[in-house]
Amino acid sequence: MSPTSAGQAGADPSGSSGPAGSAVATPGPTFEDPREPVSVTTGARFVIRLPSNPTTGYRWILDPIPDSGVARLVGETFDPSPQPRPGAAGTQAFRFAAIRPGEGTLRFDYVRPWQSPLLPLEQRTVRVVVEP
Repeated sequence: MSPTSAGQAGADPSGSSGPAGSAVATPGPTFEDPREPVSVTTGARFVIRLPSNPTTGYRWILDPIPDSGVARLVGETFDPSPQPRPGAAGTQAFRFAAIRPGEGTLRFDYVRPWQSPLLPLEQRTVRVVVEP
């Protein structure tokens, strides 16, 4: 998975930057194409973005919790369309921390969370490679 924006070279792996006392989150590289593997180093943070339209009742969920142990979910947000209009789609952004070297798989299901059983309208699988 090719990053659409690179993290700052030499950035603090804790996710903060700037002068002492300020904590500005640096999300790290952003990946939008699940056909390409995510490749990061241990301690790096990265973002996986998936198109989403919550007005339909659907949203992406990480399913199941990452099986590999190489990445940890640290947050999730929805970014609305830059052209706001009723019913407009946007993007769900999942923020991860690479916690140890290795390879793993993250699977995302596009579901209506209140329905039982959960029947994904769509699934995306992302391969993650964490280098030392």
